[in-house]
Amino acid sequence: MDLLQGWGDEIAHGTLLTMKVAILSLLVGLCWGMLGALAQMSPTGPWHPLAVASVW
Repeated sequence: MDLLQGWGDEIAHGTLLTMKVAILSLLVGLCWGMLGALAQMSPTGPWHPLAVASVW
């Protein structure tokens, strides 16, 4: 473990950054999926054909 001595701050920063990116991507994916599901459920509208075509 002497190899990692002194790198604690950098490892903690990298871990925190990784968690932030993961949470942000989860939220973006959830919003994108909800919008796609709503577009697919709508009977009319400009987004319906795109939503149907994307789920072949």
